[in-house]
Amino acid sequence: MTLLDLTRKDLTRSLRSAFLLGMMFLVPLGLSGLMFFAFGGLGTSESGDVATTRVLVVNQDGGVQGLNAGALIVDVLGEQLGTLIEVSLADDPAAARADVDAQRAGVALFIPEGFSEAAVGLGPTAEAEVYADPTLTIGPAVVRSVMGQMADRLAGGRIAAETVLQQLVARGVTLGGDEVQAVVEAFQAAMESGMGEDPLLTIEGAAAEDTPSDALAILGSTVAGQMIFAAFFAAAYMAESVIREDEEGTLARLFAAPVPRAAILGAKALAAGILVLGQTVVTMALTHGLLDLPWGRVETLALLDVGLIVAAAGFGVFLLSWARTSRQSGVLIGAGLTTSGMLGGLFSAAAVDLPAALRTLQLVFPQGWALRGWTQALSGAGPAEVWLPVVVMCAMGLALFAAGALRFRRRFA
Repeated sequence: MTLLDLTRKDLTRSLRSAFLLGMMFLVPLGLSGLMFFAFGGLGTSESGDVATTRVLVVNQDGGVQGLNAGALIVDVLGEQLGTLIEVSLADDPAAARADVDAQRAGVALFIPEGFSEAAVGLGPTAEAEVYADPTLTIGPAVVRSVMGQMADRLAGGRIAAETVLQQLVARGVTLGGDEVQAVVEAFQAAMESGMGEDPLLTIEGAAAEDTPSDALAILGSTVAGQMIFAAFFAAAYMAESVIREDEEGTLARLFAAPVPRAAILGAKALAAGILVLGQTVVTMALTHGLLDLPWGRVETLALLDVGLIVAAAGFGVFLLSWARTSRQSGVLIGAGLTTSGMLGGLFSAAAVDLPAALRTLQLVFPQGWALRGWTQALSGAGPAEVWLPVVVMCAMGLALFAAGALRFRRRFA
């Protein structure tokens, strides 16, 4: 019986375990789905965009001296705030109110007759009215803000024109009616030009970055931690087969066969490596395809997988070398993997404010180095940037495998 035959036998037996398959795939994938939906979808979601508010404008302003303040307001709302406001003109104030009440529109803006005259000081006070859906906040606030700033600018233009005329009169300069009208129109033209070139409200999105969003980074770190935990569990489960086969008598028959004892343990380590490789590849492929989780560069992930395979296989052999019965092995797997995973940071992978002492403690365990490598990969690191975690994982894994193999050899000598 060759090494490959032993490996195939161990793999076949392990893959028949529904519990192992659940721990390898369902746990990390299930957690990924829960995290994804908890954040309402990540990556390409546009759920954070502000919804467009439909605004009905009833403009009864006829304008004065070449200025139509009502039309100017409509232009500002429609052109400068097109991503926030959808402007529609209406003639009937009662119908506009009814549309808002029925939530067919978010806001109704009523601009009364004589609004332009009042704005430039040539007529009595005229107030525009904003009638809004009480369930909305952003759309009505934007309309009110625009109205307030427009009123300030119109009043500012009127005051500026009056100030110029007063200064001219104080200096003995008398202007005719046409000249006064020219001064007023010049200020109105400058005011309207300024409104077009200096938007009342600028809508800007967050600058696109190559790094994942915060929510996506949290999801990636959490899934990476659970994937690493599942990899160590799969390797430990494979190493546990030595204990099970010893109790069933299968191991004694293997020892009696012309098979080197080193090959028996080596086959289990190889089978564990194949399980870990399959588990990580499937988990990363599914979470990338279904959840658009960016795992990073393929060559970096391949290098990290090598380190994880060696570390997980070595850790599993060493951990199970302390068990003499299957009952003890169950306790060791549960307590040993949970404790080392917790101290290695696998269950707090998304935390960013851990004390420095805990960060240092994580690196005592191979799980901590594996998490460090995958976190770097999620940030787009190249192979040259993850060589340290890979080297440490391999060194730890080989040392633990050698220690575990020595303990097994003494036990079954």
